[in-house]
This record gives sequence, C-alpha cells and structure tokens, in this order.
Amino acid sequence: GINIGYRLAGDAGYPGATEDIASAVAWTRQHATEFGIDRDRLFLMGHSAGAAHSGSYVYDSRRHPADGPGLAGHLVVSGRVRAETRPENPNAHKVVAYYGTDSADALADASPVSHIGPDSLPTFIAFAEYENPLIDVHCLELASRLAQAKRRAPPLVWLPGHNHTSIIGHINTSEDHLGQAMLNFIAHPR
Repeated sequence: GINIGYRLAGDAGYPGATEDIASAVAWTRQHATEFGIDRDRLFLMGHSAGAAHSGSYVYDSRRHPADGPGLAGHLVVSGRVRAETRPENPNAHKVVAYYGTDSADALADASPVSHIGPDSLPTFIAFAEYENPLIDVHCLELASRLAQAKRRAPPLVWLPGHNHTSIIGHINTSEDHLGQAMLNFIAHPR
C-alpha cells in the first residue's frame, strides 16, 4: 500500500486535493515496476473527506488522464461524497472553505455522486453505525446511484458498534469483518 495525503482547504481549493490524488495515481503507475506493483490492479481507498477527493478523481472523467483513471476499483469508507451546506451538515463551513461556494448547483457538480455512470469503476462502500451526520446518507446515495447506473448493487458494509474513527482504527485487529470484505472486493471487484 501507498499512503498519500492531499492539500487541505486553505492550501488549495477545489479541485486541488483531487489533483493531488491524480498525481499520486500517476506517480504510482509510472513507478509500479520499481516496486513490483501490478499496474492493472491498483485500487484507491478514501476515508471521510479523503473519499470525497478520491471519489472526485474516480467518478468525474474531467479529472482523468486521456487513458482513464488507471485504477481497478475504489474503496469508500465513511465517505462524504456529497458536497452540501445544509444546516444539519456540521462541516458546512469546511465545504465552503474548500469548494469556495455555497451554490447548490456548483456543489452538486463538484460532488462525486453526481458523476456516477454505467462505466464507473467497481466500488466498495462501508460506513459505521455511529457516523458523523449525513455520511451514512451520502454513502447510501452513492450505493443507490451505482446500483441504478450499473444495474447491480455495489458491495456495501454497515459496521455496527463503530463510529467515524473506529471504522478505520479497527482494521488489522481481531475484528476482521470489514478487512475481509475489503480483501474480497480487491480479489473480485464488481
């Protein structure tokens, strides 16, 4: 695995973080043989805002190089894949700080869920029982849009007893339901 970061709001506005993701994918593909990586089996995973940025790269073809995203699949864990500034969104101010607007039309266009289509990459989605507000709704919207576009539901895991942080923190512990589901998806993306 390769762990990457991206510029945060204040250092870059939309689509800066998505461009950082694109650069990391391009670098990985360019250097794959040096590390013994199969370029045709690259998967991108994002958690929380990271899933928003990875999703923008994966689903919005305007962000792809000419030969496509260069990935075999996408894993979304507790992803805020809808940019919105509704009052119930506790991160509305962060949305405006990064996207530079509170225009519903502009935010919809910037949202990964708005760019789902029949050719969208195979996607795995997971979220926790005790999520930050709206993340469960966003993940289910992503699942629904993928199912409608691809005429098949994507793999989906709802992790009881976990929250937005523990869903990631428990990976590689004795509780392996999510980890095994992720490995199964990587072995057999659909």
